[in-house]
Amino acid sequence: MDDAEDRDLNDMDETEDSGLDAFNIGQRAFATVESEWKSLRIDRRLGRGDRPSQHDADEIAQSVAKGLLRYLSNRPPEDRHSLAGELFRGIFFQRLGPDIKDWDPERLDPMPPGND
Repeated sequence: MDDAEDRDLNDMDETEDSGLDAFNIGQRAFATVESEWKSLRIDRRLGRGDRPSQHDADEIAQSVAKGLLRYLSNRPPEDRHSLAGELFRGIFFQRLGPDIKDWDPERLDPMPPGND
């Protein structure tokens, strides 16, 4: 994630539907990874055992992970588990979305609270 996107995660206001916000952030995180991955053509170089591309892939993963961790750390501790689930659900749905017809994230049931 670039600095602007990272700031967006940190500056989000608490809303009534923070679960949906987390879901949407998960979708944006996956879209960011996918875009950066495609622009660097990492998949083509990794297949050839290219070490610098492994470094590029690691940087993308760590950058996005740091942004998501900062987002979660700014949320109330009692909400972090379910919001982490929503982040991952957003990532999964962003990846699977083209294969799922007529889905609407607003119709999803909320993530249950976690048992830490």
